[in-house]
Formats: sequence, C-alpha cells, structure tokens
Amino acid sequence: MKRSSLVVLTVAGLTLAACSSPKVGVNQTATTGAGSQTTSTTKTTAAANPTVGTVSSYMTGTAHPTIPALVPGKVAIIETGPASGTSGATVPVMVGNGTNGTISNVEVAGPAVDSTGKIVGSGDSQGFEPSNLAPGQVSFGYAYFSSAVPAGATFQLKVTYEEGASSTSQNVQVTQANAGSDPNLPAVVGAVTNTGKVTLKSPIDVNVYCFDAGGGFVDATIGYTDGNADLPTGAVASYSVNTGLTACPTFLVGSSAYSF
Repeated sequence: MKRSSLVVLTVAGLTLAACSSPKVGVNQTATTGAGSQTTSTTKTTAAANPTVGTVSSYMTGTAHPTIPALVPGKVAIIETGPASGTSGATVPVMVGNGTNGTISNVEVAGPAVDSTGKIVGSGDSQGFEPSNLAPGQVSFGYAYFSSAVPAGATFQLKVTYEEGASSTSQNVQVTQANAGSDPNLPAVVGAVTNTGKVTLKSPIDVNVYCFDAGGGFVDATIGYTDGNADLPTGAVASYSVNTGLTACPTFLVGSSAYSF
C-alpha cells in the first residue's frame, strides 16, 4: 500500500519550511540553514517503534553522518541539506523509517513557493538508497528542481513509500568506496557485489552522498556501475562516480537495481 506524509522544509539561503500532514501525537518543524539539521518534537506511546536511526550495512564509505531522531511510528523527512545549483536546485533529503516494518520505494516531491504562496517551481526525487529500508534505518536522496528557484523560496516536500520490501528493486552490497586519485576530477570509486539470489538487470545504480566534516548531509550524485552489464548472483562490478565541483570530505555510497 502506498503511504505518504507531507513535510515542509527550510534550507539555506532558499528558505525551506517543514510541516507534516496532521497525525495525532506528532509535531514536526524543520528549519535548515547551510545544511543544519531538522528538529522535531514527538509524543508517542508506540515504544516498540525505533527512535535511533542507523545506516544500512548495504552502504559503505568514509562518512559518519549525524542522524536526527526518528519519528516513532512514522516514515518522515528528518534532515535536509543546503540547496545548491545555478540553473536548478538540488536539495539533499534524509528519510527515516520510524516504523517497525520494512518499507521500500521512498520518494519525495513537491512545489517551491515564494513568500506570497505563489508556486515558483516543482521538483521530485531521483531515487533513494537503500531502496529497501529496514526498521530504524535511514535512506538518502535528493529533490531536484529543474528551473532556478529564487532566494527565500519554501520547498513543500511530500514523502511517499511502499509498505514491505520491493519484489523488483533490490539493495546491492557496496563492498568498496574510495576517494579517486585525480585531484582535478573529484570522484568516488569502488565496487558492488550481488549478494542476492537473482540476477540484477543493468543499469546498476550507484549513488554517492557527500557529508561535511561535522556529519551534515550536503550533496548527492547519481551514477552507475561500469560496463552496462547485468549482475548475476555473486558477481562484482566496479564504478566511478564523478562528484563534480562539490567538496566531498566524507561520503557514503548506496546501490540498487531491478531484478526483471
């Protein structure tokens, strides 16, 4: 069953505001500037639901991200990074699974509005990693706005997801994630392994998430394994993802692919 939750966020020089659809026992605000974390106030009686977020073991890298508290019993946007871009805007987003069940196919979407409430842009995510998210885990991605967004804009983001693990999209184990050796072409290089029981179809997504020295989520870059080949059970594929001009002091890499 498809579920959704509306969150409004405030980010860097482009203000992001945060609100969620009315849900009993949960009040959430988010004001972010230069990659600061969201803050949340939560009241709940669901003690069995996780409150401390963790990074999936399918991901590998050098980062030790700062993870805000989960919203118990909810799937919610718990952090946003600074909006960046010149011809468009990219907003890093962290989603936490505060439920006691696995979820999949996390996505975010919504408009950018100015101070008068006028819609000045619309954007959505380009996928999150991991694609299957266990209870208490966090997923990383970003919302992309294709047109320039004026300073002071507010992004009203809605997170959607599927209950249960996906029958078609599989997490892929990242086994190596290393900084590239060319200082003029910043990149993250490494390998992934298909630890599942079915062949994964090309392209194999490999996404790099950058964090600052303090563990703040600052940027995301999408990529793929090299070779444009399917990945049988037990097979290994290498990748090289160019991170562009963005400073990426530490990073995490996530990977996923379809099995059909």
